[in-house]
Amino acid sequence: MYLSTYLLITCFEKVFAIPLGFYVDQYGQRAYIATIGFSILFASHVILAHVDISAILPLVGQGIAHSCYGGVLWPSLPLVVDPALLGTAYGVMLSIQNGFLSLIPLFVAFLYQEGNSKYIPNTEILFYSLGAAGVVTGIFLIIEDRRTGRRLHRSHKRHPDTDFVASLMPGEKLTDETVEDYIGDAFT
Repeated sequence: MYLSTYLLITCFEKVFAIPLGFYVDQYGQRAYIATIGFSILFASHVILAHVDISAILPLVGQGIAHSCYGGVLWPSLPLVVDPALLGTAYGVMLSIQNGFLSLIPLFVAFLYQEGNSKYIPNTEILFYSLGAAGVVTGIFLIIEDRRTGRRLHRSHKRHPDTDFVASLMPGEKLTDETVEDYIGDAFT
């Protein structure tokens, strides 16, 4: 039962990420979507902690919230960080994420022990508190984005440049002839 529910939610999360990414490319609004995702995460954990219903709907909400996180926050980094520092920024963001991914389970285990071997409501209170912090952060992100030129609100409503192709040399454009040469070189 639990495994099938987890697989269903994981599949839903992955499927929802595709149209969400397309929406962000077409219409922007990254800060709003991130805040909505945190709001859904907050509501999902409040329901799990305090309402006696099936966990399917809150878990679907968590899947949507995680899609908002992956489909909006990570791709927003190049919009707000100097390209010369982009690798460092991704490294810092990943280190912070991994730090929390390693510390939160330890805190959950502590809450589990303190709650007489019960996850609910203690761990859910932790998670909806983190969701509430995300909502507050999202509101500040919207305010800061408005103040600094609305870079996160913009869309990329254009077709990819025809010059934007993979190449072995900077500035080199791939033609049918060079592609055939590369393929030929790879198999000789």
